[in-house]
Amino acid sequence: MYTHLVVYTRIKGVALAYHLATSNEDAQKFDRAVERLNQNTEVTGSDHAIHILGTDSPSFTSIQNMDPYFADVKEVTDLAEFFSYFDELVAARSQLSDSTRKS
Repeated sequence: MYTHLVVYTRIKGVALAYHLATSNEDAQKFDRAVERLNQNTEVTGSDHAIHILGTDSPSFTSIQNMDPYFADVKEVTDLAEFFSYFDELVAARSQLSDSTRKS
């Protein structure tokens, strides 16, 4: 049995999900990822949902087969890459805010 951490968000019209699968024996890896997420995903105006699911396979496809809600979601397995999408969102909002103030 594998436990999956899936953090779903939609940024710029693209559905993304950070995905981490661990065997039940590797709970520390899971806990570390949750801790990093709690520290780094507070972006004003961004919504994300944390899902914890169980399947017999470590693949993201096993989640998509279990729940079609995730069928069109882009899987991101690197937490730093996942955070970079939030950084891009913050930068875009900052530029928009700056250009609105200059008008």
